[in-house]
Amino acid sequence: MPGSTNQVGTSVQVTPEAKYPPVVHPMTEVAPAAALSLSDWLATTLAAIDAETDPTKREIMIQAFVKAVAEKDMPAVLVVLAGRNELGWDVARRLIRRWAESDLPAAMLWAEQLPPGECRELGIKGIALVMAGNNLTAAAQWVQQLPDDKARQSALTAVAYEMARTDPLQALTLAITLPESPTRDELLKNAAAQWAEGDSQAAADWASQINDQPLRTKVLATIATTWGGTDPVKAATMALDSLPAGRAQDNALVGIVQRWARRDPAQAAAWVAQFPEGPLKQAALENVVKLWADEDLAGGTAWVNSLPAGSLQNNAASILAGWPAPTSPASAAQ
Repeated sequence: MPGSTNQVGTSVQVTPEAKYPPVVHPMTEVAPAAALSLSDWLATTLAAIDAETDPTKREIMIQAFVKAVAEKDMPAVLVVLAGRNELGWDVARRLIRRWAESDLPAAMLWAEQLPPGECRELGIKGIALVMAGNNLTAAAQWVQQLPDDKARQSALTAVAYEMARTDPLQALTLAITLPESPTRDELLKNAAAQWAEGDSQAAADWASQINDQPLRTKVLATIATTWGGTDPVKAATMALDSLPAGRAQDNALVGIVQRWARRDPAQAAAWVAQFPEGPLKQAALENVVKLWADEDLAGGTAWVNSLPAGSLQNNAASILAGWPAPTSPASAAQ
């Protein structure tokens, strides 16, 4: 450890005077008297934590470790942790959070100077999340000014997820700047769904402006499904008008039906009955019948029996007959 090279490219010096108390097991009342150098303390403490199999005792030891590290030794300790196993990464995350909470400028400077790699990604993301807990705008601004690398993208994604809870439009604005990837697309869908919970029409209007047609379809389908929980009629209209025919539209319509059936199964069933014959109608019908039967078995049965003889009634009756006992207390009592 003394004289080793850290990931910034400078020498990590551990002074001979640096002393740490010896590792103390959670069940040990009296610790040995001799203090340890930082390198010896790291080795023995991490080995003891690795060897502990009791989850409660292990957690106590990890918390004690994170609390014990002096701030001046943070860079050296984090370099050691980053090269270890999953335990090392877990402890490093906690240590970065502690450092960022106690001395944010120092933690930021350390992370900014790290070369590309997992340690830099962990540091930038961990510090950004601490900042986001206090000031989302400041966190986003700090991450955006960093070089465009994997660490920046990971941190920006994490900040945008936090932002989506309170300011989904700003989260979408951040997300749209990220390189195309499944992670970026999931973030966009998440933020769009958060927005749709409060203002579905505004979210749909924004998503309709996305130039990338496959991405626009994914985001609009997510909004339509979310919208189905508050206004299934408008949600269905949007899905039929704005989504191209295909799997995305079918999945959105089934999602709308699911939410509609929980609010008003009779109306949902009447809408599904108008679908053209095919897999979509069968999937939607199955959702309506199952949800209705689970909440109101008598009502669902009465609707099936009221249908005119034919394929619709036969299919609905078959679904109803194969559905297990209802879980809803009200329906189970019938």
